[in-house]
Amino acid sequence: MSVPARLRLYPLALAGLLALTGCSLIPAYQRPDLPVPSRQGETRLAITSPAPALSPDETRLLAEISAEPLLAELVRQALAGNRDYRIIQLRVEQARAEAGARQAERWPSLELAAQRPRQRFADPALDERYRQDLATATLGVDAFELDFFGRLASLGEEARHRLLASELGQQAARGALVAEVARLYLQARESDAQVASAQAMTRLTTELAQRTQAQVVAGALPAAALEAPTQAALEASLRERQSQDQQAQAYQALAWVTGYRLAPTPAAFPLLAGTPPQQGGELTELPSTRLLERLDVRAAEQRLQAANANIGAARAAFLPSIRLSTAIGIASPQLHDLLSAGSGLRLLTPSLSLPLFDAGRNQANLDAANTARDLAVAAYERTLQNAFREVADGLDERRLLLAQWQNLDAQMRLVQQRGARLEGQWQAGAGGPFATLQAGLDRLGVTAARRQTELALRLNRLRLYRALHGLDTPSPS
Repeated sequence: MSVPARLRLYPLALAGLLALTGCSLIPAYQRPDLPVPSRQGETRLAITSPAPALSPDETRLLAEISAEPLLAELVRQALAGNRDYRIIQLRVEQARAEAGARQAERWPSLELAAQRPRQRFADPALDERYRQDLATATLGVDAFELDFFGRLASLGEEARHRLLASELGQQAARGALVAEVARLYLQARESDAQVASAQAMTRLTTELAQRTQAQVVAGALPAAALEAPTQAALEASLRERQSQDQQAQAYQALAWVTGYRLAPTPAAFPLLAGTPPQQGGELTELPSTRLLERLDVRAAEQRLQAANANIGAARAAFLPSIRLSTAIGIASPQLHDLLSAGSGLRLLTPSLSLPLFDAGRNQANLDAANTARDLAVAAYERTLQNAFREVADGLDERRLLLAQWQNLDAQMRLVQQRGARLEGQWQAGAGGPFATLQAGLDRLGVTAARRQTELALRLNRLRLYRALHGLDTPSPS
């Protein structure tokens, strides 16, 4: 190639390099769609993407909580649309990618390189002796660390345990989300019952005030007798409005936890059929070692093992580091001779480095790794203690609630018998309507208390589900 032609190629090559420097691999930014309804007052998004299936254990739990199919559908939509759970899923994917990157560091990286170094000096003598004009193309490995002391293996082991901890955390988060959706669902259904109870209370107190007013007008009662029934009717009306507001808030919370993918409407609260199930004795004698099977305990142990593996990497930093660079290729003083015979190139560059003075950096890193391991031990032990306490508190609460339910069930039978007796006396002309209405109010109060206890029993079932999540134990029901 002639010198003028070669000179004409330089500007073109320079322009090409400048054009490449202006390139960007940043993806085009697009603002995500609004994950909320378009306006206030709405509680549902127009989403048709499929929701994941439920496991047999989740299906059995939800069937124990409520026979309504809506609850299972709410849980499925929450697993697909809840953003907190989505963040945990993505963190698992991030941990998996990081673990893959750590494992890849243990293998050599094969690279293809092309170079055209040119070196000139103003001094003719230096230029004659040290000038350089060489074109090379090589295929090889650059600075591959020979892991004689296990530094890379320790880092890979740490990443593997952190990935396992993330996966176990995701499973625990799924169980927590299932329990939270069921809890909010029960509260929403309880708000339905509270609205119905408040409306019934308003009707009874209003009727009582009207009958009292009629007795006052007839002269059978003094005017002061109307004050108490009127006050009761006003308070009942206020409680009805408050219960309706709480109902709206309960359903808004239920819509939020599903990511606004499903917005149920108020419906009748399903009461428990028959006596609540008794607590099995096998859970009260559960060995503490079984708590090691809990997902959060297993995740804490994986984080402990990751911190323990990191100590190995910190210790290896004190030992020599051995690296190897090797390549094969071709080299020539001229580009057009690069592929000619006799232009072969072989390169082998081993290196060894031993840290002598680092101002205490390696020792500080080792101290930090040991402290991180001690922190992981304390966190693991705290997780176990919390697990033991959650199971014990859940069982104690269930025993108390069962006794309370039996007491309220006996009260309900007495109130019903009294109401029937007073109603019969009034129909026979031996009693008055006020005693009958008061009996109705008493019945509503006992019904509400028993319903609250039934709700607490269901919530306790969810609490035990979370406390025993991951254990292969019989159902606490």
